[in-house]
Amino acid sequence: MMLQLLLLALGAASVQNPAPNPVQAPAQPPQVIDRKSNNSPEYLRTYEMRDFLPKVLRKSRELKGLGYVGESVEDFDAESLKQQQSLTAFLTDLITREVQPPATSAQWSLRITPSGTLVLHAVPAQHEWVQAFLERNRTKEQLVFVESCWIEGPKGAFQRMGIAAGASATVLERKDRERLLAGCKDDARFAVIVAPRLLVDPLATGTLYVGETIAYVKSFKVETVQPGDVQIADPEIGRIEEGLQMQATGWRLEDRKLALDLTASDTAVRRPIPTKNVRLAPDNPTEVTIAMPEVERKSVQVRCTLAPEGTVAFCAPVAGHEEREFLILVSARAMTPAELQALPKDLPARGATKNDEKPK
Repeated sequence: MMLQLLLLALGAASVQNPAPNPVQAPAQPPQVIDRKSNNSPEYLRTYEMRDFLPKVLRKSRELKGLGYVGESVEDFDAESLKQQQSLTAFLTDLITREVQPPATSAQWSLRITPSGTLVLHAVPAQHEWVQAFLERNRTKEQLVFVESCWIEGPKGAFQRMGIAAGASATVLERKDRERLLAGCKDDARFAVIVAPRLLVDPLATGTLYVGETIAYVKSFKVETVQPGDVQIADPEIGRIEEGLQMQATGWRLEDRKLALDLTASDTAVRRPIPTKNVRLAPDNPTEVTIAMPEVERKSVQVRCTLAPEGTVAFCAPVAGHEEREFLILVSARAMTPAELQALPKDLPARGATKNDEKPK
């Protein structure tokens, strides 16, 4: 009887605690959201190009000589930001237009962030083209050599010669440029002004200027001097650069082509310069005379792509003379240091040049 009870107890225990199965069940595969393989050739990549964009902020001392009176630093900072946004849009359009193989809406997506990061979704060959474009414009193996000529004439006369009105760019061949210059030189209605040549480093903006600097008494401040604690008027001198100015930035493309961003301006000071008598100080009856110059500035911006022997022609208004306008001819080419050695030795300094003789 005791033996039967023991066997029954062992049997119940074996039922309650079965032996583990040594064979493990196969693991379940992880959940797959999309099993389709991605056969698309395009991919996303970012490129840093902050060095392609100009600085936004300008110091107040850099504002002198631009021909503006009464503007604040904040106004110029806002204008610089606007220029940077415009340049970003231009580079986006330039790369999209020139990339090889040509961009299509199905394959291509490009944007440049405000911080200077280029975000590109494209096929591998287009990524290679963009990377080569960035590297080409960072190297100093070639510089951008710019020549310009300004022709002043009656408004509308250049349109009758086949040049588009306003800031619309007209691309000329060398023979057309020479014919145009020869015709204007022999006509008393026109004045031909040959501007200095400009040599621009990659990613730099060069400025050439033809004119004169006008100094004037902007205001006075009272200074107490010895001996005798005498109050005297200490003049503050303002300066205005009057004349022609062009800013040029070039980007190197394939086959020695160039993309140009040009801003041409003419600044004129109305003569005679108005003056005003003011008291030296509220408690000082002495009157002093200050100048109140009236400045007019006209400017245009042109962006174009040029072949090595091409010339771009566009018109710009003449400050102070509504009945006149400028025809501006600009040629540019990328040159190596060895090629530059063969040019005349009176080249301007890189990035800036100035001629203080005002054009007549």
